[in-house]
Formats: sequence, structure tokens, C-alpha cells
Amino acid sequence: MGWWDQLFGINTSFKAYTLAHYLPLLIFSVLLWLWIYFSKNWSYKSCKTSAFLAAIFLEVLVVFHVCVRLCSDDFKAATDLPFHLCNLLTFIVPITLLVNRSWLNGVLYFWILVGTFQALLTPDLKEGFPHYIYFRFWTVHAGLVMIVLFSLARLNWKIEFKHILYAGLFANIFIGLSFVINYLTGGNYFYSMHKPKAATILDYLGEWPWYLIWGQLVMMGLFAIYYIPIHFYNKYQKK
Repeated sequence: MGWWDQLFGINTSFKAYTLAHYLPLLIFSVLLWLWIYFSKNWSYKSCKTSAFLAAIFLEVLVVFHVCVRLCSDDFKAATDLPFHLCNLLTFIVPITLLVNRSWLNGVLYFWILVGTFQALLTPDLKEGFPHYIYFRFWTVHAGLVMIVLFSLARLNWKIEFKHILYAGLFANIFIGLSFVINYLTGGNYFYSMHKPKAATILDYLGEWPWYLIWGQLVMMGLFAIYYIPIHFYNKYQKK
């Protein structure tokens, strides 16, 4: 098999909870630590620029995937549009960094740490190393988490309890829109039509549509859990 086929051909070799899963998590954890550590003497503007450029890079990767599918005549509207949450977030994050609205920062904090981080733990991925989708998956998902944590550390994002309600409201709006998109494309964006094939927390919530209903409670519960460290950090800052 040539290098072109290895990068862009059929590859279903990925297996979760193996070295191919753990190694990217380790690499991106180290990269996050290095980013935060070496930026401690940067100006606010430099920190914001670095986060914005990182976000644009993730967006380019998502657009690149769509272009590859179009050029290979293998594009399927049901699977290749950038409407899955993590792909969609690559278009939202750069705007968020530019406008710097507290409520929008809060929404992204909860969406990314609850939704995207879950994807890192239970990846819905078939393509293994060295396929380009393998690299895109880990870079986009881990990159989003890195940007949020970096923004908390260096861009002084302030997360408030009321942002949980905003995150839940807008999540439901996008789920509602996903029904329309899925009806038109035959897809399963936002997993609103059926559960992903990979093992996820949704497996414990029953079949459709019950996992969507129970998922509301789980989502809000996880939002609350991820607010706990923010709560104690805010109390510490006030001392």
C-alpha cells in the first residue's frame, strides 16, 4: 500500500483504548502544558492571537476534510457536512475569541469540556494511524479542549453559573436544527437520529428517543459538575 492510500484510502484499523488512543491524549496534554507554560510572559494580545490562530487551524482542517471528499467524488451530505458538534465548534470558536462575550465563552466552556472531551474518551473513529482522518480527529477534538483551557488560564475567561442555562438552551436549539438537517440529508448529525456505533454514555440511556430525553438530565448534570472547579477557583480568587 502506497503512502497516498495510507493517508486517504480505506482504513478501519483504529481500536479504542490502545496505544493509538492513549498516545494522542498524552501528546496533546504535553502540548497544552507547554503552551500555557511558555505563554506566561506573553502579553494578553499575544495570547489571544495564538488562541485565534490555533482555532483557525482547526477550522482549516475541517474545511480540508470537506474538500478532500468533494475532490475524490466521495462526498456524502449525510456524513461529510461540518454539522457534528465538534466540527461546528471550529467555526464558532474563532468568532468567540474575536467578540469576547462572557456568555458565549461560558457556552463554549460547557459544550467543549462536556461534549468534545467525551469524544476524546470514547472516540467515534474508524480510521487508524496514519490516515488523515485519524490526525484530523485528534487535532480538532484535543485542539478545542486545549483552546478552552488555555483561554481560562491566559485570556481570563469568566464562567458563571447562569452560563449552564445558556449552554443547555443553545444545545437544544442546535439539536432541533439537527432534525431538519438530518431529514434533508439522511444523516445523524448531533446523534439525534440514533446513537453512534462507538461506545458512549448514550448507551446507558435507552433507545431513541429516550436517550435524547434522558440525555437532557445527564447534560445538565455534567454541566453542573464541570462548574464545580470554576466555583472553587472563583472563591479562591476573591480571597
